[in-house]
Amino acid sequence: APPVVDAVEGTVGDLADRYLAWFVSTRVREDRDCESTIRLHTTVLERLMEYLACNGSRRGRYAPVSEIRSRSVHAFRDWLVAGYLTAEHAIAADRELRRAESNGTEPDPAKMPTPRARSTVNAYTKALRRIIRWAYRQELVGRDQLDAVNTMEALRARQSQAREPRRRTPVPDDVLLATCRHLPDTYGVMAKIQRLAGVRPGEILALTAEQVDTTPDAFGNWTVTQ
Repeated sequence: APPVVDAVEGTVGDLADRYLAWFVSTRVREDRDCESTIRLHTTVLERLMEYLACNGSRRGRYAPVSEIRSRSVHAFRDWLVAGYLTAEHAIAADRELRRAESNGTEPDPAKMPTPRARSTVNAYTKALRRIIRWAYRQELVGRDQLDAVNTMEALRARQSQAREPRRRTPVPDDVLLATCRHLPDTYGVMAKIQRLAGVRPGEILALTAEQVDTTPDAFGNWTVTQ
């Protein structure tokens, strides 16, 4: 079990730098297809520092890690749900709300943030929990910070202000085939194989000629062996 740390010195920016350096070096060595995960963890740390810059007692990057408490991380999640991207964005939206209230009008939608999808907020929450747990093992944060992220549960459907994600449906065949005519031959063939076999782009890219048996089976299909 990791040791209990009561007093922690350090800033959120220092924590972010150390975690990303460790995470990138570890994941790139173990898994080369990790750009999206690295981008997710980088984004959630950037958003946390933006939130602290807007609501914390110090500038976001230089805020002490002790500001990561249960109330602040739940408020940070509400900030994410509201759709804020930067501290300046939040300040501009607050200014528009006050202007509309003083004039007795509705705020301009173009100046207001768009609520994020529930799945996106849950992904950010999960990433933040992983970051703080790593930082606790490295003694960069204390038990209070670990307990703060452990109290955050995933948002449930229609129980928050987060918008429900749109259901993704397959691209119609006529649209896919029309698009393939404008693609280079290699990419067009890849798209058609994905349509027929239901595989991911990475699985297509990983195929080698030795894995494909072009001898037709009883139905005229080729066989792929990984």
